[in-house]
Amino acid sequence: MFTPMGLWALLALAIPILIHLFNRSRGRLVRIGHIDLIRQARRVKVTEVKLARWLLLLLRLGIFTLAALVVAGLARPGLESSASATAYVSPAWLRTVQPAQIDELLGRHDRAFVLQDEFAPLDKDLLNEIRQTPLKTSTIRNIWPLLADRLSLEHHDGAVDAYTVNLLMQFGNNRPALPVAVNWNLAHPETAPESNQLPGSVVVAFDMERKQDAEAFRAALISIKTHRIPELTWEMVDTRDITPQQLNPDWLIYLSANALTAAQLALINTPTTVLMDTAGEPPKRDLQYVTLPFYPFSTFRMTRIGQDLDNAQDIVTAADGTAVLQEQNFGSTRILRFNSRFNPQWSSVTQQAEFPELLLQLMLSEKQQDLAFNDARIRLTQLQQGSAEQLTDIPLPRRSLQSLLMFLLVLLWVTERWLSERKQREVH
Repeated sequence: MFTPMGLWALLALAIPILIHLFNRSRGRLVRIGHIDLIRQARRVKVTEVKLARWLLLLLRLGIFTLAALVVAGLARPGLESSASATAYVSPAWLRTVQPAQIDELLGRHDRAFVLQDEFAPLDKDLLNEIRQTPLKTSTIRNIWPLLADRLSLEHHDGAVDAYTVNLLMQFGNNRPALPVAVNWNLAHPETAPESNQLPGSVVVAFDMERKQDAEAFRAALISIKTHRIPELTWEMVDTRDITPQQLNPDWLIYLSANALTAAQLALINTPTTVLMDTAGEPPKRDLQYVTLPFYPFSTFRMTRIGQDLDNAQDIVTAADGTAVLQEQNFGSTRILRFNSRFNPQWSSVTQQAEFPELLLQLMLSEKQQDLAFNDARIRLTQLQQGSAEQLTDIPLPRRSLQSLLMFLLVLLWVTERWLSERKQREVH
């Protein structure tokens, strides 16, 4: 049982028994006009009536019993394995190590399975197929839940050896306790499968009347350089003097009464993220300017559902649905439009200590955020501590019978309904 306390639901068996005991029919008076009506009526034996009633009772008891077992989480014993050691190998490990290490693994273990959904046995054909695929970030998946699920289904009499790489993305953030101890064997790739190209160059273009706003961003960039990206460089430039080369940094923060023109956007030929506001000309849509006189943003919400004009996508909207921050792609250029002013004179987000971190997360693309920690590594001691924690509230290994129980429950319910309706038709 997954939840033994659910067996208390068996007390519901008293309901159909009480109905059976106290709902016995005493018969009823039927007035007829002629004795021929009785002769033409179908004769129903008393034994047939009693048999139908007992069958209905058994069906109803079965329905309540199955419902209680579903609540309790009935399970059957897991798969049995041999007493020899079992190896579970991640595809990332097979793509990383030398062929001699793979031969050593196969020589040590009679049973070796690939940590994939099918848990296919490791053979030469599957090995060649995996080795032909290069190690990429997109091909590395979290193997911890796979291993935990497998160990909960199969009873291992022998040792369990896991072969993985030490990249943190191989293990994910949520690592539940494993039901048996695991001997970890980690490969150590020299570099991550895909490097994270963090931004290196920033241009802050501003009108002279927006100089104070530009200084708020410069202070945020100093913080980002100090604590996040040491290689970050930036350049402060007047919008009237901006050159085509200065339109192609990693980040372009454009603070002007006039938005970037289509001709200027056409000069951007690198994957640039542009951040600008609508402090000058009103946006094409009829939007009211938004001010943020308080913090935190209790009346604002994040969303990626609505599609606006010009293929712009709302990122942050106010409580009344007004778009505060919008995202739009112009070729390889990612444009973020803030429908207000970055003005430090009012209590805005730029005045908060978290603003540099918020700015960093906003300006990074989705791919850069996914790769932010792709080179993070895990230590063997962390894995050994996680394996040492044993599950005590669930008897493992086990295989759930929920689907079978639900099928039987529906089958009994349909049968009970059919028999009950049939009995009522015969009475009438």
